[in-house]
Amino acid sequence: MSLEARCLSEVTMKRYYFAYGSNLSEEDRAAYSPPCPPGALKKVSVAFLPDRQLGFTRRSTTRGGGVLDVVPSRGCVVAGVLFEATEAGWAWLDKKEGSPRHYRHLDTVVLTADGRMVPVRTYEVVDRSLIFVSPADAYLDICRKAWEDHGLDLTALEAAAKNEPASPLTSFFVYGTLMRGESRHGVFAPQDVECMLLAKAFGRLVDCGAYPAMRPDPEARAMVQGDLIRVGAAALLRLIDALDDIEGFRGYGVDGSLFERRLTEVDVGEGRTRLAWVYMMDQPPDDAVRIDGNWRVRSGRWRSFLQEIVSIHCPGGEELSLARAIIGSQVRWAPGDGEAEARALVPFADALDRGALSERTLAQTSGRWVAKLDDP
Repeated sequence: MSLEARCLSEVTMKRYYFAYGSNLSEEDRAAYSPPCPPGALKKVSVAFLPDRQLGFTRRSTTRGGGVLDVVPSRGCVVAGVLFEATEAGWAWLDKKEGSPRHYRHLDTVVLTADGRMVPVRTYEVVDRSLIFVSPADAYLDICRKAWEDHGLDLTALEAAAKNEPASPLTSFFVYGTLMRGESRHGVFAPQDVECMLLAKAFGRLVDCGAYPAMRPDPEARAMVQGDLIRVGAAALLRLIDALDDIEGFRGYGVDGSLFERRLTEVDVGEGRTRLAWVYMMDQPPDDAVRIDGNWRVRSGRWRSFLQEIVSIHCPGGEELSLARAIIGSQVRWAPGDGEAEARALVPFADALDRGALSERTLAQTSGRWVAKLDDP
């Protein structure tokens, strides 16, 4: 990273604050003495702190029990909110958090669901000698209401309050050589995979020669076609190690990565979205060419891939029977009802190609959630 870029990152890091606990609550910020100065914290967006999980690792006499911390945990993410902070805001936060005695600065990055990575400052507990301290109901209620107000899922917070292990993020969005039928897909061992589906996500794709690279598209104008692959939790850390190595990701805040492990919201069809890990490249080679968002089209394997997928979901070749079952699950079936709609889905490869059918719908009906091709 150049000196200019490093200085810019330091400025940005001091500008943005990531909140995950009671500071999410406007009421709690106002109740503190002195209260948070007007305009000192301005909400930007929901964001996620990678490779951390929530924990109650510090006892607070003021709160009457445990208070929140973000504990290192590879493969997990902590949901929270990104705020733009003024100098007065930072001074107030340091006082409220008891920094550096009780909480210390954690200068790191957060990820957004559209693939961006933002340098931030947050706070972590200084002394984690206490593994778990049960929170008081009043403090937990403040956090619950704040999370709800910001539209955050309470599951991780409730688990942390009971000292239960966090649920890691076990889905990956792959769009190049890691997809089914491609050269590096073998890293996903069959026994580790729970689900594979055609999917797409907002982003831009460039051709780097032997492989593509996905870049964020904050304006959400372009989409990248790929596979959503969900694995079992027991295999996650091994896969993250392997994929970080393949993609040349050295770690958050570490210079010299080829690709970076980020997050993206993935569309699997019928309006269903999933949050997933994705490897992105901010600065592709100068000679990289922007392409349409489908690497299989670029490499001439799209149509043959679709045919193979269909043959797995419909091994007997009875596509019309399966199409009738699909339509029958969506409408009240009676003789003649939905027949035209069923016939319009055949052949399945064409319907998948034009977006009239999702692999998720095929999998729901066929029961085959892992349509794995033979390794190339």
